[in-house]
Amino acid sequence: MTPIAFVDDHEGLRTSIVKLLTLTNPGNYEFYEYNHGEDFVNRFPTQNYTPALVIMDLSMPYMNGFEATTWLKQHYPSVPVLVLSDIVKADAIVLLVRCGANGYTSKQLINNDNHLANVIKQMLEGKEYFDDPAIHSFAKERMAMNKKELFDGIDSLTNREMAIVRHLSLEKTHDQKAKEEFISPSGYKKRLGKVFKKLGLESSSSLLEYATSIGIIQRKQE
Repeated sequence: MTPIAFVDDHEGLRTSIVKLLTLTNPGNYEFYEYNHGEDFVNRFPTQNYTPALVIMDLSMPYMNGFEATTWLKQHYPSVPVLVLSDIVKADAIVLLVRCGANGYTSKQLINNDNHLANVIKQMLEGKEYFDDPAIHSFAKERMAMNKKELFDGIDSLTNREMAIVRHLSLEKTHDQKAKEEFISPSGYKKRLGKVFKKLGLESSSSLLEYATSIGIIQRKQE
């Protein structure tokens, strides 16, 4: 039987998906279930098996799917990860690819004509799978950029736009940041929107991660 690790904090959902996959593929898979990322990181190394695939939720307490995937790829780089979540924003997919995920599919599709079983089959064959190939291509493109290309994007920003980027690390509201920049809250949001457009990003969190990754903002010490 093929061992599959399933990391998700919703026990009822895990149970129903395992039952569904067992019915559609009787005798093919052996599932090892974990309550969240921290549970997986703590228990998996003590168990005598290596998963052929890890099915990973994203939004979980204690340790989320981004962190758990990063840990897995650091210690078991050859183990593929299929993210099963409802988070579909482009910047989240970029972060997933950066963390090492090999696939993504939405929880909303799990009951559609053996969709999940087919995705798992593809990934066990060594293929990647993403529900939206265009978003996956966008993620790969950003991952493939070298430092010069990344800085070229930053160089397109004006001094005022750069100030907006540097303000991201401050734990303040948009209104507070706008006041410090001597502009209105609506002006601040408009300027932030221009930064997103220039850099091909969609949220403050992805912009903060991007700026941190190339050293414009210092990563906080845990």
